[in-house]
Amino acid sequence: MNAGELLPTLVAAMAGALIGSLVMLLGHGAWLRLFGRWSAPRLARARTALYRGGRDDAVAALSSLPYRLRLRLLGELASSREGHDRDRIADLARAAGITRRAERMAHSRWWWRRLRGASTLALIGADEILVLSLLRDPHPGVRAQAAELAVSRPTATVVNALLENLEDPAALCRCAAQEALLRLGSSAVPALASYLEGGTGDARSAALLVALEMAQPAFTRAAIRLCEDPDPVVRVRTVGLLGAIGTLEGAEALTRRLDDPAAPVRAAAARALGQIGHWPAAPEVAALMRDRSWEVRHAAGLALRGLGSPGALLLRRFREDGNPFASDMARQILDLPATAEAPA
Repeated sequence: MNAGELLPTLVAAMAGALIGSLVMLLGHGAWLRLFGRWSAPRLARARTALYRGGRDDAVAALSSLPYRLRLRLLGELASSREGHDRDRIADLARAAGITRRAERMAHSRWWWRRLRGASTLALIGADEILVLSLLRDPHPGVRAQAAELAVSRPTATVVNALLENLEDPAALCRCAAQEALLRLGSSAVPALASYLEGGTGDARSAALLVALEMAQPAFTRAAIRLCEDPDPVVRVRTVGLLGAIGTLEGAEALTRRLDDPAAPVRAAAARALGQIGHWPAAPEVAALMRDRSWEVRHAAGLALRGLGSPGALLLRRFREDGNPFASDMARQILDLPATAEAPA
């Protein structure tokens, strides 16, 4: 077949494919309209039964719907004010056959089915063994979804598994684990404090970010130890954590960090001391006004400003200091408006 004969054949094939695609698209749209008309009254009756009827009426209404619509209604119930009782939602899901089907999907050999199962179970909860299995799933998408599911089962073992996922090679899973730990709140504090004392590498840095959002005194001992960590990024985050906690023991550790070899750590320590208003450290903070780093001098000046009268007195003295960098920074800080704050 030469080129002249091949061209019409190709054009006909492309036209046929285009027409087929249009037919499928139009057919799908028509099916959606018909399905919407069919399901609208059934959904309305089921909503009424869920919100106003008894348990038996709600179960019967859910069971009469296709699986997809059952999930839709349960999702609406879970996000509504009336749906805050997770036990009721879990009971309805079990009675309507949703839980059994979701658990089967969570054990599927196909990752996308396990993902759908984990997503459904996040609404209704699952037992600890299944949650742990999904948190260790081979696929990162399933592990990330399992972190949301783990919030419904905050046992010590599950919290420790979430902490292990802070070391996950997939960034999605690490972020999901952080979010889940934050949602768990006080339930995660003891395990997180222990993890901070023994964690390593990037996982420890991620755990510090979670701890910083919680800022519980239980983290003080681990944070003081981590102030000596060889990684300056860890030391910066730890100094910020001690500043957020604001204990006297932490303030003493912060004062020692004013001599840190890394400028970002010295600056963070000065900011933290100003944040908690630890005025006994004013002389040590003032010494940083002659630091070789502008960032450190600026942080020290703002910290002195936040330490009240002792800091203000030292700033006025530095205005006439023989070190031009110190005197210039003191003038800048003293000239700032009253609402000025240290940068985060």
